[in-house]
Amino acid sequence: MWHRYTYDDKYHSLVTKVEDAYGYSSSTEYDALWNAPMTTTDLNGEKMEYEYDDQSILGVFCKRGSQRSKNVRNIQQNQRKMKSIELNKIMKMLSFPSYTKKGRLAYSVIEHESGAKLLKGFYLDSSINEDCFFLQYFVQSLFDPFPHLNFSLGNRLGGHLNPSEIDKINNMINSFKDFERLTCFSDYIPFLNAHPYYGSDVSRLKCYAFHYYLQSDFENSRIYFNKILDFETHPNSDWFEDDINIAREFVGFLDSYSYDKGREKLLQWQKETIRGLKIDI
Repeated sequence: MWHRYTYDDKYHSLVTKVEDAYGYSSSTEYDALWNAPMTTTDLNGEKMEYEYDDQSILGVFCKRGSQRSKNVRNIQQNQRKMKSIELNKIMKMLSFPSYTKKGRLAYSVIEHESGAKLLKGFYLDSSINEDCFFLQYFVQSLFDPFPHLNFSLGNRLGGHLNPSEIDKINNMINSFKDFERLTCFSDYIPFLNAHPYYGSDVSRLKCYAFHYYLQSDFENSRIYFNKILDFETHPNSDWFEDDINIAREFVGFLDSYSYDKGREKLLQWQKETIRGLKIDI
């Protein structure tokens, strides 16, 4: 017995199809913004549709053409919304004096003289335990073409947290000092060096390359773009095709001393990211 897995073309991490030795298969289509399931098709060809609230927190679903499923959907939708509303209420009770709150997100922005921006903040994440939640801190480069929240750089504060522990959680937040070492744009690379990074190796290399580029350290920027180009010899180089093309384009900017073109490209991506996140910056 064997199973064959097919992954998405862009991130190479989302399973889009599963096939087995008997010829059966199931598939998943993903929302382009949040990388969350939009439609799934099971072994019998039955489809399930997923919907999300404006925070893209938890999906609700229905089976096409089924009245029973429509009723299930209504029940599930109420449950999901209650969960989202509860988390939003919890965020309001938490103390983030220097952060802007939106839904379950609390964020602050660091801006470079070029106009490039970093998003640092905290996010309440649901868990499999409906009575608990996680508190995630993260830092995201908004000029990286990734138009949804990215928790690759950061970590969780504590473990499963309970809404009855608001005072304890606020004390934990007040004791959190990591962001005190990230107050200006040039602090980002030391922060990246000192913290876990849960994204791919190529994504981490892009973080260095883009930040050095924006700080006009073109020598170091070239080093990291060239490291990305090394993935052309990777056995699965097609997985990194988009990143390799970006690196090749920026090396071209460096070779021709067209530094402004690279900055313009990054700022254009930033506009798209901010629009995708639907936050006021």
